[in-house]
Amino acid sequence: MFELPRFLSKEDWVSFIYYYIRSRQADIVCNISSYWGYYVLPLIRTDFPKVAVIDCVHAEGNYWRNGGYPRVSGKFSSVLERTFVTNDYTRNILVKKYGAVPDKTRLIYTGVDEDNFCAERISCEQEREKYRISAQRPTVLYLCRLCPEKRPFLMLEIAGKVKERIHNIQFLVVGTGEYLEDLKRQAEKLGLQETVIFTGRVEDTKPFYKMSDLFLLCSLKEGLSVTTFESMIMGLPVISADVGSQYELVDDQTGSLITCRADEQKDFYSRESAPKEVQEYADAVCGWVEKLRRNEQQVRQKCRNKIKRGFTLKDLIHTLDREFMELISDEAVLQRVIAAKELILHRAVFEELMMLCNSYGSKEVTLNELWTGNAFQYEQFRKSKEALQQECSRLTEERNRMDLELRTIYSLRTWRMITKYHDFMENTKAGHLLSRLRKAVTSKRKNE
Repeated sequence: MFELPRFLSKEDWVSFIYYYIRSRQADIVCNISSYWGYYVLPLIRTDFPKVAVIDCVHAEGNYWRNGGYPRVSGKFSSVLERTFVTNDYTRNILVKKYGAVPDKTRLIYTGVDEDNFCAERISCEQEREKYRISAQRPTVLYLCRLCPEKRPFLMLEIAGKVKERIHNIQFLVVGTGEYLEDLKRQAEKLGLQETVIFTGRVEDTKPFYKMSDLFLLCSLKEGLSVTTFESMIMGLPVISADVGSQYELVDDQTGSLITCRADEQKDFYSRESAPKEVQEYADAVCGWVEKLRRNEQQVRQKCRNKIKRGFTLKDLIHTLDREFMELISDEAVLQRVIAAKELILHRAVFEELMMLCNSYGSKEVTLNELWTGNAFQYEQFRKSKEALQQECSRLTEERNRMDLELRTIYSLRTWRMITKYHDFMENTKAGHLLSRLRKAVTSKRKNE
């Protein structure tokens, strides 16, 4: 595995890829989640006519580059020999919205290793002890990157609402991200310290599936979540946002789909959710906790069976093996050689396209640096503002405490007597006379 940015300048990436194809005698070049990679594919298709050029697409993202990888994959569809799509929802978008050639697209699910994710072979006692996770409490697993796309603040609202009905519920938050510390503070503010347990980053997620009863996914955007595969093969019903292709796995036998009421563009960074949506999630969680209480084994088996019918790693390998054998067949190679002769006429255009992509990329790096700097400055400002607010709050509390103490002092009989004495000495003729007499006596004593 070679991570090109770690040891090569960008202008040398194409040369290294060419070297690698020649030295390893590659039959297939596959692009997965590399925006830059799409722009080099026409050159590879032209200069290596016998090599099959394919890609794999997971999900659309309107919030990123006007559609993300499906958009650019559709634009390069005439160069690609196959496009593998990991869910039905994204395949429909790829074809209908971005113009991918339907005959070239293949639906191929990511799959899960059922032997590796086998509940009977997994121990979770060490994790229970480390994070103090009770085996006696219903447990909802929330495992993801803690970022805007996953809507983790909605998770906290759901936890609060469920707690009102199931007092001993616990939400297990596994993962890290930009929102982790803010989430901890918000959980404390909402009084959920004993309900929501944060683990941060973990090396092995399987024990956390083992110790959970339900899986919660409330994302704004998904294709077909890998965590949904993993949850269900471990026997966990999934409470999921009705986004992407989640409908392919989650039905009334394996979980609940909840209508997403947030707008992908407008609400991407919002930390507030529609009350009705929060309530629907809470109702679903409570409902499935009750179903598991009544008939746990049957519920868990239905979830496992759903994955075993076409969504395992073995199914993925079988499908890929069949597709790859077809791609390297003599007939397929001959068709590629013929097509490459026409592409050669446009090679100069492909080079220009590659140059434009690199130029744009260099500008994007500069903009990202500026954005990162601005984001850092904003974060520093936000923290300073919070610190100032905390100091103001502390000073207000101190002032209130002092006011209370003063009111206590003012109410004392001694204080009232002292006040009357001072008033007599300062505001009456007799007091003034006594004051002068006291000063004269004091002066005479000093002289003696």
